[in-house]
Amino acid sequence: MPRFMIELSGSTDFLKSMVANPVDRVSELTPVLQDMGITFEQRYYVVGENKAYDIISGDSDAVQALLLAGLSSGAVASATCRDITTSAETVEDSNNVVAEGRAAAARCTSSGIFP
Repeated sequence: MPRFMIELSGSTDFLKSMVANPVDRVSELTPVLQDMGITFEQRYYVVGENKAYDIISGDSDAVQALLLAGLSSGAVASATCRDITTSAETVEDSNNVVAEGRAAAARCTSSGIFP
């Protein structure tokens, strides 16, 4: 299942809520994400910045829906989502891309598209 890293900046109201009621929001959020088919792996807060990084896995459509829900709620001021892979996954993906590229070049050469 695809894995994503989401960089979040909380809104002023969200930060006020965290100060007024400092609880683990991840434990509240996890069941909602599970209902959406998303697995919450970890949240990291950036010291000195108004940012959090969430590592989640799930279908890209469900992740997009999550981002829209967060941004439209007013709790999230901004969000950036990136598809991430492990080192081993990246090597495997790279090998597949190279193999597909070579096969495509051979097809184009044999059909006369490439000299």
